Amino acid sequence: MPVALPEAAAARLGVAPGRPFTLDNRLSGPSRLAVEVTGVYRPKDRTDPYWTLDDLGGRGVRTAGFTTYGPLLTDPAAFRGGSPAPDTVGWLATADFRSLTADRLAPLAAAAGPAPKALMADPAFAGRATVTTDLPDALGKLRRALLVNRSTILIVALQLILLAGYALLLVSRMLRTERAGETALLRARGGSRRRIAGLALAESLLLAAPAAVRPGPSPRPPPLPGRRGSPTRAPRRASRPDPGRTGQRSPAAGCCPRRTTPAPGWTTGEPR
Repeated sequence: MPVALPEAAAARLGVAPGRPFTLDNRLSGPSRLAVEVTGVYRPKDRTDPYWTLDDLGGRGVRTAGFTTYGPLLTDPAAFRGGSPAPDTVGWLATADFRSLTADRLAPLAAAAGPAPKALMADPAFAGRATVTTDLPDALGKLRRALLVNRSTILIVALQLILLAGYALLLVSRMLRTERAGETALLRARGGSRRRIAGLALAESLLLAAPAAVRPGPSPRPPPLPGRRGSPTRAPRRASRPDPGRTGQRSPAAGCCPRRTTPAPGWTTGEPR
């Protein structure tokens, strides 16, 4: 009978392809079986679920009181003639979990628990089947791994929120120090605390609105003609104030809160 021998077993026994030898039969049927090694094999990945069907786990050799070699691989047609007689038959069932979501882990684990007993009780196996599954243990490990990952993400998010709070506090103190003179000017011209707080809130909303609408860095504005590659700035114009239009506000005043300090109460007349 042509067989393929594991590479580790062939090295231990000193057997090369093309060499015949005889096996003693410990089961029913002929007492001896002549085989010929036609090739050797080595498992590419012993952790593959296929090798759970092998008692040696794809190692080829195991010593535990006595030494076991194998398994020998042959054509399934060799068992159809009754020599050698088949002893046991094993199946390996695997599933495709690529579409499995986290919310279905618990129902799947609950359904996989009683599945082996239900399969062994099937009349087709006449009570001689042995069914084992590692799916509940694997799902339990996966659920614990997801819990650890979520906890890690939550901790990182809390740290980022804390850092953002500290940064906001620092910026607010810097702005408060920078605008102490502007605030004093508004108070001197009759501005109330509520009006000053409203202006500060409006400025904060103007600064935060672009980040809320479009998160991430804003695109760089195109350079002005004649100054390619250099930072651009809006041109400034110096103009003489018009006494007759002192009480009017420019439409662009709200677009530049850092440069404009509108007074709460506007009066006409000659400036003091």
